Amino acid sequence: MHRVLTAGDRVRLTADARLVEQYVGASVAPNLESTADPGTGPLVEALLSDDTRARQLTEALTGTTGN
Repeated sequence: MHRVLTAGDRVRLTADARLVEQYVGASVAPNLESTADPGTGPLVEALLSDDTRARQLTEALTGTTGN
């Protein structure tokens, strides 16, 4: 992880599409149906399903892009 963040060709993380409060709110919305891995919670699912810094970093670390 350190190399990804500090190397000369490091990952440039863009701003999140929404405010953090909106992700938190979406993760506790009534009648929320989880469609992702049952091992993750609704906040993690919300952060990784949108174009967020969390998703960008995860993709950089795992070498994947997109859904």
